[in-house]
Amino acid sequence: MRYEVKIITKDGSERWLYLTSGLIQFAGRPLGLASAFDITERKEAEEQLRHQAFHEHFCVSGDSRGDRGAGHVCIEHYTHR
Repeated sequence: MRYEVKIITKDGSERWLYLTSGLIQFAGRPLGLASAFDITERKEAEEQLRHQAFHEHFCVSGDSRGDRGAGHVCIEHYTHR
């Protein structure tokens, strides 16, 4: 089995774990085996990518006469996926 779970640490911070578990045979007997990996940085990077995909920014510098630096306009484009 495989899971991605959010946990709360003793200091109150949130962390994401990737958990795997299964049964193996050890000394002729079934034994539960589990492992956990901290995937917090990956989950944060995924969230940043989702945010960037949803909130695309378009910026243009200059004015209608072609003068560079005369104006700066940013348009925020929201895409719903």
